Amino acid sequence: MPTSSALISVVELPAFVVTLDEVEFVMLERVSLSIRTFDMVFVFKDYHKKPAMINSIPSTALELVKEWLLSCDIFYAEASKSLNWPKLMKTILDDPEGFVEQGGWSFISPDEVSAMMM
Repeated sequence: MPTSSALISVVELPAFVVTLDEVEFVMLERVSLSIRTFDMVFVFKDYHKKPAMINSIPSTALELVKEWLLSCDIFYAEASKSLNWPKLMKTILDDPEGFVEQGGWSFISPDEVSAMMM
């Protein structure tokens, strides 16, 4: 259930809580007209913290999720494929200055990803 400051789920164990102030951006993965579900990945401002993932969200909820993210002023991007998050975060942590110098998250190509900003 989304709130203005967190995303929480206490229906299943373990409980899931993401504090939105800690989120740098959200990646919506496997977004495609031919797929019935998509995944949502929360990348935290603290890159040492493992990204949080919600899998298999019904595609019918996509527009509502986007509207909620925008209402919370959270940058998000869409991709038709999933990224290898453990490898990507390791690369960033190995050379954070290099990551920033090379454009940070700009490697998310507009050809493959539709990005929206607040």
